[in-house]
Amino acid sequence: MKTFYCPYFDDNVELTDERILHIRQKHPDVEPFIPKIQDVLSSPELIRQKYEVLLFSLHLKEIRKNLVVIIKQKKERNFILTYYLTSKIKGGEILWTKKD
Repeated sequence: MKTFYCPYFDDNVELTDERILHIRQKHPDVEPFIPKIQDVLSSPELIRQKYEVLLFSLHLKEIRKNLVVIIKQKKERNFILTYYLTSKIKGGEILWTKKD
């Protein structure tokens, strides 16, 4: 299991071994971006809520895509369900945006 500190929650967010295995098997193209998760959680450009999850996103200039990390809060535990790359951010209610 990996943990990442998230200032938005003022707490850690877990990436469990089960989720890492899922990502490796189903989404191998995004596995190399695991180290970027800390950047997304520390300095997101946008935080949205969609259903019962929060979506943190950060534009990665080097690949011209946004890395989106999906977090579920359950009781007093925050954990990553998945993450993905996208060129267009859509859906969900905007909770917070970075001020330039």
